Amino acid sequence: WTALQLAVQNRWGGLDSQAKADQLASSVLSWFTRAAARGTGPLDQDELEGLLYDTMDESFNADIKDGSVEEVCILLLL
Repeated sequence: WTALQLAVQNRWGGLDSQAKADQLASSVLSWFTRAAARGTGPLDQDELEGLLYDTMDESFNADIKDGSVEEVCILLLL
């Protein structure tokens, strides 16, 4: 994901930007694990988008508005 790569390469999240990116990956995996455990039907794309938007904003001070969050979510949910 280009936005996340740029955030890490340019240290938008400070010196620990890589650790923040790793934590985002872990959070996404945990989200899928919790969603599967609930077994309540289809996964909620809006919820996953919220996780990505919030993390990019809070961890990297990046307000992503290029449509890439939605694209990443669609690919993850395939």
